[in-house]
Amino acid sequence: MTTGLRREIFLASLTLTLATTLGAGTALAAGAIAFSEEENYGYITAGYPSPRQAQEAALAGCKFQDCRVVLDFEHECASIAVGDEGYGWAAAPSRGEARLDAMTECSKVGRNCEELLSECDR
Repeated sequence: MTTGLRREIFLASLTLTLATTLGAGTALAAGAIAFSEEENYGYITAGYPSPRQAQEAALAGCKFQDCRVVLDFEHECASIAVGDEGYGWAAAPSRGEARLDAMTECSKVGRNCEELLSECDR
C-alpha cells in the first residue's frame, strides 16, 4: 500500500451478479476487487463462475487505466476501506470481519478510514 492518495473518495460502483447454480451443482462464487491507487476508486464483483471472469469484470468496472486486481475471493466477503492517505482491502468469512480487516489495513497507512464497498460471495 502507498500513502499520499487524494482526499477525495470517488463514488464507487458495485456490480453484483446474483449467485446461481450451474448444471452439476457448482455454485457461482468467485469475486474480485480492482482498485485504482491514482483515483482512490474501487470496484467489487461477486457471483462469477471463475476467478478469471470475476477479475475481468472487476477491471472492466473499475474504469481507470491504473486499475489492477488486488484481491480474489471465493465463498467469502470482501471489503475496501479508504482514508486520507491510504487504503486497505480484505476478504474474510463474514462481512463484519472483512470490514474490520480492511479498516485495520487502511489505518496502518492512513487516517480517517471509512468503508468504501463490501460484498459477499456465497
